[in-house]
Amino acid sequence: MHDRLAVVLRYARAHHARSLLIGFAAVTSCIAVIGTWEVSFPAANGVSTFPFGRELPIVIASLIGGSLDSEMTTLEETSTVTLRRLQWTHAIAVVLLGVLLTGGSEVVVATSSEALMAVRGLLIWTGLAMLSGRIFGWLLSWLLPVMTVFPLIYFGQDLLGVPRWWDWTSQPATYLPCWLLASGSLIVGACSFALTSWRFHFIADAGKRVFRG
Repeated sequence: MHDRLAVVLRYARAHHARSLLIGFAAVTSCIAVIGTWEVSFPAANGVSTFPFGRELPIVIASLIGGSLDSEMTTLEETSTVTLRRLQWTHAIAVVLLGVLLTGGSEVVVATSSEALMAVRGLLIWTGLAMLSGRIFGWLLSWLLPVMTVFPLIYFGQDLLGVPRWWDWTSQPATYLPCWLLASGSLIVGACSFALTSWRFHFIADAGKRVFRG
């Protein structure tokens, strides 16, 4: 038991667990303090106005992706089964913690409906952060989530001010298509996380063998 705890603590230190918790606390505090503030930006239909808290989960998603970076990233790409289990436990734990903090802080300062919308956005951005991290490196997990900000703000509503079907930051909490987007994004993110370098090379080599015949 002591040895297992020591392994977990070493893994947590290598993945900057303290910095992650500080980041989570800071963003959660921002949601609680300024999450209900209305902000306005230019948009295709004139002006887009929304609570600031709807966009803040993007920071938590980026922190989740960034936490998968390690001081031993190259070594972990050839990880053993035990280390891979730790990585999956880590990924699932930080996603669940992010959901708890995001939803909990929104419930306190807003409504349960707003909390569900924030959690939905977090799940979508988390999937994109996983994909971004796998493509560009875990420290650039924020790249793809941030790229969604402009289309969501500028094109998220039609000329009548009605949210488009894909605008997960504005559609109601019970809107099914956006939850399907969240599910799809998480599946893509999980597959990206599972596709380590050695698996990618294995699949590529198998594809070459099939192609050659």
